[in-house]
Amino acid sequence: MRLLEISRPQPGRAPSDVVRTFVFMANLEAQEASGDAAASVTAEQVLTRLKGSAESDVALFALVDDTVTPILAPTGELGYGLLAATGSDTDVEVAGFLLISLPLLEDTDLAELDVTLDAQYLPLPGEKMDDQARAIRDELLSHGRKIAATHFDRRRFVVFTDVSEPAPPAPFRPAVTLTTTAMAVPENDVPVAADAVFLQGFGARSEYAPQIAELLSQASADIDNGELDLAPQSWDTRRLEEAAARLRDRGDRQLLTLLVQGGEVLALSEITLRADPTTQVAELGMTTTKRARRGRGLARRALTQAIARLRREYPRVETMYASAAGTDDASQALYAPYRPRTIDVARGWVATG
Repeated sequence: MRLLEISRPQPGRAPSDVVRTFVFMANLEAQEASGDAAASVTAEQVLTRLKGSAESDVALFALVDDTVTPILAPTGELGYGLLAATGSDTDVEVAGFLLISLPLLEDTDLAELDVTLDAQYLPLPGEKMDDQARAIRDELLSHGRKIAATHFDRRRFVVFTDVSEPAPPAPFRPAVTLTTTAMAVPENDVPVAADAVFLQGFGARSEYAPQIAELLSQASADIDNGELDLAPQSWDTRRLEEAAARLRDRGDRQLLTLLVQGGEVLALSEITLRADPTTQVAELGMTTTKRARRGRGLARRALTQAIARLRREYPRVETMYASAAGTDDASQALYAPYRPRTIDVARGWVATG
């Protein structure tokens, strides 16, 4: 087996076969884990991620079998053979992919490692991962730690696995459990509240931008990450604008709902819709209340207004997703009225050194 790096995409060119293979494998794995056909990404979204941003960078690698047909590939900056992300039809037999995500603003000592196995190594529903699949997964994790430490000076490594998977090798230890739920968009009509303000794309250019940034910073500090030690995100108006630009680049849409009284933003709730127009799902993001205003049901009311807006503006959307730590009682209480159905449980593992 040989590890090859996927290059940065070239603007205006179509995704290569190897990127399409990664998308197919990632979607198959996500759909089998969740039992939901809507759990998917597109090749265009992967190319956008491969471009990197001011907030995070990524590196994508493929573990290929070159014993039958040797692969001739130029050497990239990291010392690995390079496969084109766009415009190439190189035929390779991929056993698995490794995606390394690198935060650039906070937690700059951390790398998140995501392994995607070829379909032949995925266990059937209800079955356990076999020894060969586990060996490939662990080999990719070993490569990931080495690359992240050597080339990106990272000293902490995080990987998320399905709870049915065997534990990753030492020194990984369990840190957090994340539960993803699906909820039906309620059909009842909710009147627009007098204090509700509806914005798009983080409200980066609205009069409320400084208060939005303050609330998002507060919410980041309040997130329950279990034993995963993550630094709170520090938001300002510039970061709002950069986040909005990334949304536009991906083609995604963000609906931001505020509760505002006397010019003061009391609470906010965000919902994101994927770029794929055929997707009939939405992702519930942050819902939070200003600390001094808590205990008045404002978060629940902000979420109610956000979901009512979703139904008005995007009536084709039928399902909402949300993710939270298993110990996050506040989020569970917030979503309870919508009868959440668990579709996936993942365990986060961390290693240092």
